[in-house]
Amino acid sequence: MSHFHHLWVIDAELEIANPAPGAPASCGDRIVDALSRYAHEDSDPYPASVIRTDDCWVEVTFPVWAPSSFAALSAGASVLAEVCATADAKTSIVRLAVAESAEELHGYRHRMRDMEQRSETTA
Repeated sequence: MSHFHHLWVIDAELEIANPAPGAPASCGDRIVDALSRYAHEDSDPYPASVIRTDDCWVEVTFPVWAPSSFAALSAGASVLAEVCATADAKTSIVRLAVAESAEELHGYRHRMRDMEQRSETTA
């Protein structure tokens, strides 16, 4: 294991089990607000987020420091667990990805969507 820590980018998709689209602050908004408490001027433009209007799904992207991709995944999962507890958000499906850059994550996302489309049309 490396002795030097490295900046990793976590991309998380969360399916929200207790959506509150009509509430003053939706679950997705509360998750992003809780995650923003970890932000620092050096982490700009993170956290980034996309929240579905029905509040059933949120995607967040944020940085973590860790010696390896698996350690980053673990750190990201721990941060998300605390953030969801703080936001009183219950999740059902959670999908996490970790990469050294946002560009790597975008490339991965495109490859996954292409693969999913091919498998849906050829199956």
